[in-house]
Amino acid sequence: MALKLFKHENGVGQKYLLDLLHSIWSDHLVKEWRALFKSHGCGALEVLHNNNADHLCGRDPGTNVAIQSLNTMATLRWLCPVTCGCTVDPRGCPFSCQDGVETVAMDPCLADFCLPGSRVNISRSVSMRSCGDIIARINRSIASTSSIGSDNRDARFQECEQLRITYAPLCCDIVA
Repeated sequence: MALKLFKHENGVGQKYLLDLLHSIWSDHLVKEWRALFKSHGCGALEVLHNNNADHLCGRDPGTNVAIQSLNTMATLRWLCPVTCGCTVDPRGCPFSCQDGVETVAMDPCLADFCLPGSRVNISRSVSMRSCGDIIARINRSIASTSSIGSDNRDARFQECEQLRITYAPLCCDIVA
């Protein structure tokens, strides 16, 4: 699925990758890597120099362990979970990675927003948005996924997954 998102010119993966690369490297490298990702998808991370792949995956160099400041940076962990080592350290990865290798991912628009043992605080504001607004956006995705084609459904699933990964740690409180 990630390869499909990288190949489409206006795909979620393509836009996210370009924004991420432009924030880090020169235009020349961005053009080179864009072509690499379009042809290899997440496999491009295996072709890149290790330090660059580690940086894009948000992991400590030479490991599959997420860096400590992961919550403050953009990475490809949500889009390339296997390549980025999410089965070893699931921080910043799709929730299904927390269940280990060979786990089949659920529809992220239908999964619980918070992890078991916690609940969403809808009145909290994060990045100029309320957590309630984020939940409403996911609910709109749920309503629209049943009537759209598979390409749009994949993009919606990616959006739901990214919203969960980005905002669940900030919007969910542990239930005492």
